[in-house]
Amino acid sequence: MLPLCTELFFSLIILAISLDSTFGRNLPQRSISTPAELKLGEGFTSKMTREMLFQSNSPAKNVWEESGLFEGDILLKKPFSPDRNGITNEMHYWPNGVIPYKIDGNYSEDEESQIKFVMEEYNNKTCIEFRPYQSEVDFISIRSDAPGCWSSVGRTGEVGGQLLNLQPDKCFTYGTIAHELLHVIGFWHQQSATNRDDHVSIKWDNIYDDKKHNFMKYSTSEIMDFNVLYDFNSIMHYGRQAFSKNNKDTIVPHDPKAKIGQQHMLSEKDILKINKMYKCDEKQKDQTEPSH
Repeated sequence: MLPLCTELFFSLIILAISLDSTFGRNLPQRSISTPAELKLGEGFTSKMTREMLFQSNSPAKNVWEESGLFEGDILLKKPFSPDRNGITNEMHYWPNGVIPYKIDGNYSEDEESQIKFVMEEYNNKTCIEFRPYQSEVDFISIRSDAPGCWSSVGRTGEVGGQLLNLQPDKCFTYGTIAHELLHVIGFWHQQSATNRDDHVSIKWDNIYDDKKHNFMKYSTSEIMDFNVLYDFNSIMHYGRQAFSKNNKDTIVPHDPKAKIGQQHMLSEKDILKINKMYKCDEKQKDQTEPSH
């Protein structure tokens, strides 16, 4: 006969095994960060995290190259006019930073949640407000009809909504969705900056001849940096081998420690530029000052 303490020990082991077997399937399989409450349209109030939404999605390498558009993922209105397509032109800002949207594509519930999650990041970190379409004249229509991931830059005023295309099997990573939404807000690629040659070298011999136009840069009359320094870490920066014909680098930072092409987060400077472009500090001040 076993001592009482020994019997108690084995009883506790059996109880632990039983509890694990009974409730184990309800336990999370991986550690996740504290979830945030998301409220972006009907049916989207569940607590979700980036890890939950994007856990099976790996960033695609230069996915924008497959669209075949200007700079890979930019839909230009014709005829092309530089003064019409730069973010200096406030005519193409979204009034009060409000961007109505309709999800018109054939997307799964998870894919819709991924789109809304990234929108909520902009809503939380800037004064931009993505919100469901009601009856606005200007809005974005998120579609899945065409190949690739692409958008216009800024507000275009298209009748029936301006297109943002997100191909279901190509575009559903955090970085790709955030990148295209930043085009919608009004930003070009970082390496198009007027002063880019002070920070990176373009290796023209490694670029497909018919893709070299994608590496043009703009004058200060067409785009502005809002007095924010060049951002290697921007989610709008091409990777090192963008449009490469030989798997060699096409963009080489002068700083050997600099990394480019990250698609995991909005950089601090991405957020700062948005807030300066849409004068978020002034709006916040107006909201906090007491009325007389």
